[in-house]
Amino acid sequence: MNIQEVEKRTNLTRANIRFYEKQGLLKPLRKANGYRDYSSDDVEVLLKIKLMRELDVSIEEIDRLQREEKSLSSVLEERVENIDEERENLSDAKIVCQSIEEDGATFPALEAGKYLEELEQLAKERGAENAGQLRRKQDILRETLHPWRRYFARMIDGGIYGTAFMLLFYLMFHIEDSIVSKVCLTVLGMMVFILAESVLLSCFGTTIGKWLFGIRVLSKDGKKLTWREAAERTGMVLWRGVAFEIPLWNIYRLYKSYDAYTDGETLVWDENCLYLIDEKKGLRYGAAVAVVVLMFIADCIFDFPSEQIYKLPVHYDGLTVEEFAENYNKYLEIYGLADEERLNRNGEWENVHALRPQFQYELEGDVIKGISFEIDYTGKEENPHYRDEVTCAALAWEGGKWKNKWQIMAWGQITELEDEMQKLGCAGFEADDIRQDIIEIYGYEEKNGGFYPQISDDDGRLHIVFEMGESPRVSANNSR
Repeated sequence: MNIQEVEKRTNLTRANIRFYEKQGLLKPLRKANGYRDYSSDDVEVLLKIKLMRELDVSIEEIDRLQREEKSLSSVLEERVENIDEERENLSDAKIVCQSIEEDGATFPALEAGKYLEELEQLAKERGAENAGQLRRKQDILRETLHPWRRYFARMIDGGIYGTAFMLLFYLMFHIEDSIVSKVCLTVLGMMVFILAESVLLSCFGTTIGKWLFGIRVLSKDGKKLTWREAAERTGMVLWRGVAFEIPLWNIYRLYKSYDAYTDGETLVWDENCLYLIDEKKGLRYGAAVAVVVLMFIADCIFDFPSEQIYKLPVHYDGLTVEEFAENYNKYLEIYGLADEERLNRNGEWENVHALRPQFQYELEGDVIKGISFEIDYTGKEENPHYRDEVTCAALAWEGGKWKNKWQIMAWGQITELEDEMQKLGCAGFEADDIRQDIIEIYGYEEKNGGFYPQISDDDGRLHIVFEMGESPRVSANNSR
């Protein structure tokens, strides 16, 4: 029979039945498709468990009964003794309640010590030393189950840890977004997740996401987890809960975890933990929902700016010639041109094997105020990388106009400027402090980002002036 039939015949909930299975008290057979197949004997076992629990026999005692490690008579005898003791405790409590009432005491003026001594004395008179123990046992933290809150809390935490770590990673290493970098990020990101969550749980008993949803994670005795306990728990969540974010497998593990959790099973990472949820949601709960919605929208609309970070300049906030050269050489590497020639610390080409425009620098002290170069070819000479060279120069110059890399990222100037320069070609251009003047072009054609002489017996002419700075300044220097 299926579990619905068992629920009807025993009047137990599915969560109860799954719990008893998890505790090893019930072991139904499984069909070939993996579904449980309950028998009449299983129903009888459940009814026995139900009776024992109604008599307040513990799970541990029921397990011993099933293993025949204890006899039913001895268990019931102990239970009768406990009931008698509880009755006597309740009788003592009744006497003390009547004493407090007769004294006309109010709670603010209540002499608690006096009545605690009375309880203790009553217990000693009947040879007991545990008066009130039953009530104190009930004064423990109770766990509440909210799978969706826990899932969204983890999603917020993962988003915060992941975004912060990715920003730090790309800003430190300025690497290109690739499969290798993504694999490295995933592995290192999980290590950061374990470290960050372990510190927060061991220090505060909660994380940012969990705090927003009013969730606390404690040990079974109500204390904060140790760092090691928190690390082990988070590691198990990543392994058994989200399958290290491996596509498809992680969805399967999330489903299995949710199914087990809602069926009353204790998840492997919860075995030594207690979850407490504050039901007073208020503004904090509303803020949590808003954060989840915003993260979802941002994930759908915006891409992480890894490419923009990768193309950030090395230097900014005013450039010396050497700093401009370092910026320029970085962009040569990005465009795959660094194997040909590079600028030295004086901003001049080294090991030149082809015609290259010579940069002219206008300085104020050590800081560059303007840069220009001029292409003036007559004949049939080629400039095969003109567009990329111009783009490298513009991007290298852009950093000097900003105080820090955060401003550059916030305004998205690098990728925007790159797009503009790549479209420039052999056209006049003026925007902000970058200008291109086409003095004369004939006998050349633009192709693949460079200028190539057309097939003709006549010599061509290519004369272009490119400037960056506060005011136009045409260099008379010839690139030859």
